[in-house]
Amino acid sequence: MVNSCFFVELNRPLGYIMNYRFLLFLIAASCLFSCAGSYQTTNPIDFRYGYTPMAKSAQDSISYSYVFDVIAKKDYKKYANKERRKKVNMVGIKLINESRKPITINADHFSVSSAGKPVKLYTPAEFYKIIHQKNGYYLLYFISSPIIVGLPIGLGNFFVAADANKELNIDLEQNQLIGKTVPAKCTIFAYVYMQQPPDSAITISLK
Repeated sequence: MVNSCFFVELNRPLGYIMNYRFLLFLIAASCLFSCAGSYQTTNPIDFRYGYTPMAKSAQDSISYSYVFDVIAKKDYKKYANKERRKKVNMVGIKLINESRKPITINADHFSVSSAGKPVKLYTPAEFYKIIHQKNGYYLLYFISSPIIVGLPIGLGNFFVAADANKELNIDLEQNQLIGKTVPAKCTIFAYVYMQQPPDSAITISLK
């Protein structure tokens, strides 16, 4: 009887330890998949532009339509939330060259306005700096948690964020409108990176 009780008492702490480790494992797994946000390169042609009325540029040779919040529409929540907080937007643009000659979209001659006011535009590098995930922060798990938890959570989120940032950077560079040439009688789809406009309607100008 004494030996039996003694055996139970010895094994109770071990059970607690196992339950504690299992709980830590669940916490680690949860953080691993919820903290860092993913991102995959997108295609500007994938969005619906029909519900935005087609507008003409001042030159009457370019027709365009646009769609806001393309990152949110792809459900990349980490980056979409950053956009909202920083009041910036990656906007999808459908551009139709109705002239008989190619048109190159030059940064010096391209502008966007809304409600009669100019809208600040960003280069891909500037926009990336605003909304990218600071993956180095995830390494703080090393010092804020026991190593059995901090190591997998920290490294896991670090690499998820780093990979997502890489995909974002590729997306921003490859799909930016500035620098693209629109062949005669052709349509292209691209992105413009801008400050959140004061109105839902924007006007594009090529001067």
